[in-house]
Amino acid sequence: MMAGGLLTFDWHRPRVALATFYDSDILEQGGDIITLQSQRDRFNIVRPQYTSPDHNWEQITGDPIENSTYITEDGERRPQNWPLNLVKGNSQAGQLATYAMTDSREIGPITLTMGIDWRFYKPGDTLRWESDITGLQSDLVIIRREL
Repeated sequence: MMAGGLLTFDWHRPRVALATFYDSDILEQGGDIITLQSQRDRFNIVRPQYTSPDHNWEQITGDPIENSTYITEDGERRPQNWPLNLVKGNSQAGQLATYAMTDSREIGPITLTMGIDWRFYKPGDTLRWESDITGLQSDLVIIRREL
């Protein structure tokens, strides 16, 4: 992602919210929220594919990872292969593929118009939103911004 003329990247990791904002911080123009990902984009079983040194550096498929809660919510099994070209171990591939499965169900994207007080936060920063209107109390990661 581009941030201040620099090319940066984002990765899955634990995050700490730098600030908390409320409904009163959002300008009159409001914003858009997609509250549910489409059924087509969500999956509840993931099969990580990784490059294995033990298999002559070939791309192999690891053990499937299932989430029984997601399967119950969806009413059916929805498997997905998840290629991870630069990963060389089954456990790391499984962890990254589990992140992808969870991300496929997250709320988003959310577009908000904020006041000038929020101009110093850049892509990759995390903010906490506590909203009485939407009932959402969650950490949000800034993916893109416009001034």
